[in-house]
Amino acid sequence: MNDKHRLYMRRRPDRPRLVALILIGAALAVLGWLSAFGPSVEAQKPFGIQFSDWGPGRADLAVRTFAGTGSWETGGGNNDGARLDAAFDIPTGIAFERDGSLLVADFNNHLVRKIGLDGEVSTLAGSGEAGWSDGPGKEAEFNGPAGLAVGPSGDVYVSDALNHVIRRVNPDGSVETLAGGGSEGSANGKPQELRGFSNGRGSEARFDAPAGTVVDQAGTIFVADKNNNRIRRITPAGDVTTFAGSGAIASVDGSGLGASFAFPTGLAIDGLGNLYVTEQDSASVRKVDPSGNVSTVLRMHDGPSGLSGLAVDHEGNLYVGDVWTNQIRFINRNGEHSTYAGVAGVGFSDGPGDTAQFVNPTGIVVAASGALFVADAGNHRIRVIE
Repeated sequence: MNDKHRLYMRRRPDRPRLVALILIGAALAVLGWLSAFGPSVEAQKPFGIQFSDWGPGRADLAVRTFAGTGSWETGGGNNDGARLDAAFDIPTGIAFERDGSLLVADFNNHLVRKIGLDGEVSTLAGSGEAGWSDGPGKEAEFNGPAGLAVGPSGDVYVSDALNHVIRRVNPDGSVETLAGGGSEGSANGKPQELRGFSNGRGSEARFDAPAGTVVDQAGTIFVADKNNNRIRRITPAGDVTTFAGSGAIASVDGSGLGASFAFPTGLAIDGLGNLYVTEQDSASVRKVDPSGNVSTVLRMHDGPSGLSGLAVDHEGNLYVGDVWTNQIRFINRNGEHSTYAGVAGVGFSDGPGDTAQFVNPTGIVVAASGALFVADAGNHRIRVIE
C-alpha cells in the first residue's frame, strides 16, 4: 500500500469490533479515497505531533446525534425510517436541498439518502448494490458515493468515488452519468479500469477517486479529483476541464495549472466563487479564486493530516474535519484557527463541544441557522453542533 494512503490507527486488542472498521477503512484507503481513521490518544504519535497542542472544542457548543444509530464499536447498518432509528454505513458527503432537507452520501451502502423536514430518512437513489448503472432512482447503482452537491435547478451531483465518475440525480429521481467512464472497457455495467486522467466531454473524461463536490451559482460543478491531485471543472453539459493543479503531489501555490495539490479531498465554495480545498497529505487548507489562482490559507501541522470535511459560512469562516485527531477545526477570515468541537482520540459521545467525540468527520455543511451538520463517518451518524 502506498504510504500516502495508509491508515494511522493502532489496533486495540480490547476492542475486537474495531478490526472490522479498520478493514473497511483499509479497503477504501487502498482505492484512494478515504484518508485515515484518527488514532487513539494512546497511540504512538509520529512526526512529533501532540494532540494536546490543539486542545478540546468549545464548552459553550452542544453536539448531538441528528440521525443514525451506529458507532465505531458496533458498526453501521442500512435502514430507512425515523432519523434516530435509521442506520447509515460510513456516511461521507452531505448537502442541503433547496427545501432544507439534508442529503447524505452513504458510502458503504452505495446510496444517496435523504433526511426530510419531517425527520424521516429515505433512499433518494441507489439500489444498495455496488455497481455502475444509470436509470430510475432506486434501480441505479453506485460504488462508494463520496461528495455531493445540489445545483441551482435542484439537480444532485455525486462523486461516485470507486466508479471514478460523476453522477447526476435529476429532479425526477433518474440517475445519469455526467462525466467519466463510458462504455469502452466495461462489462455488464461494471467499470473496468476506467480511472485515469483526461479532459473532454462526458465519457471522454477520466477521474481517479473524485471526492469533494460543489456547484457555483451558474451551475458549474467543481470536483476535488483526489488521486489526480487536481481540481476539475464540469459544465452542466458534461464538458470537463482542469481548473487548477499540475498533477504533481505537492502543496505549491501558483496560478491554475502551475499550482499543485497533495491529495485534495474536501471542497467548499463561498458566495464570491472562491473555492476552498482540504489536502490529505499536507495538513493544508488551500484557496482557489475564480481566476484559478491558488494560495494557502493555513498549514495546520507537519506529518500525516487527514484533513477531510470542509464548509464555509456566510462570513467566510471555515470549518474543517480533521480525521487525524477526530475533531472539528475553526478558521476565521484572518487565518486564526482553533478547535471548534471534539476531543482528540477515537470514540462516540454527544454533549458539550469540549467532551464530545467523533470518528472520521468527513462531511460538513452549515445550515441557514448557523448550526453545523457533520457526517461522522466512523460512527455512522449525522451529528449537529449548535
